[in-house]
Amino acid sequence: MGRALAAALAAFAPNAIARQQRSPPPQGPSSPQSAPPSWSTLVDVSRRVEAIVRNEKGLAAAEQVALLVALGEPVIPVLFSMRLGLPLPSAASQPEAPRDDGASGPDASLALAALRALPPEHVDSFLVDVAAHAEDAHRPIEVVRVAGDLSRARSLDVLRRVTAGMNPLLQGHPIVAGTLRQAIVTILTADARADAGLPSFLPGLPAQLAGAALEAVGSVKGGDRTTLWCELYGESEAWDRAILKELERRPPTDSAGRDRVARLLRDQAASRVPEVRRQVAQSLRLYGGLESAESLIGLLEDDDRKVCEVAHRSLREIAGVALQADPAAWRGWHAAESRWRAHEWPSLQGTLSEGTLPQVPDAELLRLLASLARKRVHAAVMVDAIGPLLHHPRTEIRLAACDALDRLGTPECLAQLKAARSDPDAKVRASVNTILSRRKAAP
Repeated sequence: MGRALAAALAAFAPNAIARQQRSPPPQGPSSPQSAPPSWSTLVDVSRRVEAIVRNEKGLAAAEQVALLVALGEPVIPVLFSMRLGLPLPSAASQPEAPRDDGASGPDASLALAALRALPPEHVDSFLVDVAAHAEDAHRPIEVVRVAGDLSRARSLDVLRRVTAGMNPLLQGHPIVAGTLRQAIVTILTADARADAGLPSFLPGLPAQLAGAALEAVGSVKGGDRTTLWCELYGESEAWDRAILKELERRPPTDSAGRDRVARLLRDQAASRVPEVRRQVAQSLRLYGGLESAESLIGLLEDDDRKVCEVAHRSLREIAGVALQADPAAWRGWHAAESRWRAHEWPSLQGTLSEGTLPQVPDAELLRLLASLARKRVHAAVMVDAIGPLLHHPRTEIRLAACDALDRLGTPECLAQLKAARSDPDAKVRASVNTILSRRKAAP
């Protein structure tokens, strides 16, 4: 800890004194009366801690932790220093040692165990006070790290309060983002109760840290993150943009999640914020279908030129056709595809049904698969009809089905392809592996 932490501890001391006056610690042989955490008191507590850590009596770790906890609230700053690998107050005459950001030795482990065993409200108050009064920019980052190490749901509130009080320049620092990301992951992994606090915790973070926080939660929550992101949407413009970017970076893979996100994107195509409309135009390419195409066609006439350009690229991708950025031409295409879906697809779907398929000549089936592969905008309704052809007795048909699913290219199509990795024919297996590898969906 040394002199560099003395100022922060001095700022903490008045709050600690007030709490002690309101609620004196219990008396007893193993729980001495706690004096205000002046520097001399911290030095005295530090020496006691050092004696416990030396463990000349060979006590078990749990017994050492109990002795540390018995020192009461004044031990919190000392344990904080131990956890970070900083010199203790008893070494105040020595120069401060370099930080050991990866402190994980037995002393650091004992310190963490004792901090967890002390009254949580006292530990949390200390962390917030130290971060609030720190002159050293590293101190709030260290507080975030220790709050994460505590691995309990209530630490989310500490993270929120500490980051909200940071200098705005510090909020945008990559080290802060990385430390916060790791702290959130640690807390969510260790304490299931933390999930309940996410809807209030996340919007309370500075907007600059939204991306890091969403990434952290998404890495732990898995498929559940989609529901959370959609529920959080609308809190603020900054968070909305961060949520859309995270959904773009890590889109849902389940059908229900994809449908929900597609609806959210289509709803936001009319947002008054150009950045949101641009992100919507970019992300809708991942959710092909006539409804998404209709929203993109509307964005071709957006007042923002960049929105128009992005919408045109996305349209060409989900449609599989190379029309110019002419809204009238695209509306004509949309009308033609809508008619095809309503009038032609039901008959073709019947042709591919289990009862009819054995009577369909191979040549006609190959022609049909080649035709359907160009109907990318209808992939969601065709995938279940094409998938069973991966089990057709003829190798040529199975290869054509692989090609069709590849060209349609939705996650559902790729999921069907993964089932063909064990095909009895080496040519089919090679085709599937090539497709999945190219699309970065290899096992």
